[in-house]
Amino acid sequence: MIQRSGSIACYQQISEIIGKEIAEGVYGSGSQLPTEAEISERFEVNRHTVREAIRQLKEEGLVYSIRGKGTFVAREKLLYRVSKKVRFSQQILEVGHMPGTRLLEQATEPATIHVARQLELKHGDPVLALKMLRLVDGIPFSLTTSYLPADRFSGLEPHLEGSFSLYALLKSHFSIDASRQESVFEVALPEVTEMEHLQIAPTNPLLLVRSLARDQYGAAIEYCISRMRGDMGRIAITFGDEGPKTTALEGLSGGTHESD
Repeated sequence: MIQRSGSIACYQQISEIIGKEIAEGVYGSGSQLPTEAEISERFEVNRHTVREAIRQLKEEGLVYSIRGKGTFVAREKLLYRVSKKVRFSQQILEVGHMPGTRLLEQATEPATIHVARQLELKHGDPVLALKMLRLVDGIPFSLTTSYLPADRFSGLEPHLEGSFSLYALLKSHFSIDASRQESVFEVALPEVTEMEHLQIAPTNPLLLVRSLARDQYGAAIEYCISRMRGDMGRIAITFGDEGPKTTALEGLSGGTHESD
């Protein structure tokens, strides 16, 4: 029970007790906490005190609430490292989880002015557009759209089956050693389609990044827009010897690049 005559406020004591129970596994990752009424009855306090305790747990990143459903234990966030060579599948495996890729849509379409500029093509040149859902342990993690020069990668489509690695396919079938050149990060709230695919609430933030990858000869081979769930991942950036550069990606809205 809590000490009502001590120097520590009741809501802080409740927050510490529930936080300790989360750490000890009493409430597992993704599980729902007891209701405000149940917590209020357990600690013999009013609901305002319970709400303050829950607010503190939210500020510490231990829980999150969904309107009309309740309060849930936050999943441990994956540390996703961004560098020139790290691939999505490789990164997820290294932190002890199982990566997956589900191809949602594929089409050959005329390049827009913006996509053509990134891939150093002419407006209207054919590009292969791949919309993919990235998964971690079977849970939707990010929604990614990759654009590749269609003429250069003719014959790629038949290999886009099951849970594939895009960069591994480019390596094995086209002898392409892809490297990330630039990524621009933003934060945004999800649209309806993103909420459906990623199974998130409208208030769940997304990390968006637009990225450009080149082959070993310096040719642009992929322009990627990804949207990663903010409740599941953190980004760490590996810096090289060169300082920041201004490119065509600077200042534009977009999404997270994790093609592999």
